[in-house]
Amino acid sequence: MQRNTFLVSVVGGAVALVAVGAVGTHLLAGTESTSELDRHSSVTVDGHRALSAEIVAGRTAGRYHALP
Repeated sequence: MQRNTFLVSVVGGAVALVAVGAVGTHLLAGTESTSELDRHSSVTVDGHRALSAEIVAGRTAGRYHALP
């Protein structure tokens, strides 16, 4: 019986630790940038201004890379 209680405690603690880490990561991973589209960071696509491919690639890599 004590072994079962210990196992439940260990698994519960691990789940709680992962949940706290996930919430912390979510809170820290807000919007990367709200910079406006200027002539240095934008291109024209079908007549509309958009971020250049290099900036989008850099932001994507920064957001989804495992290490900061």
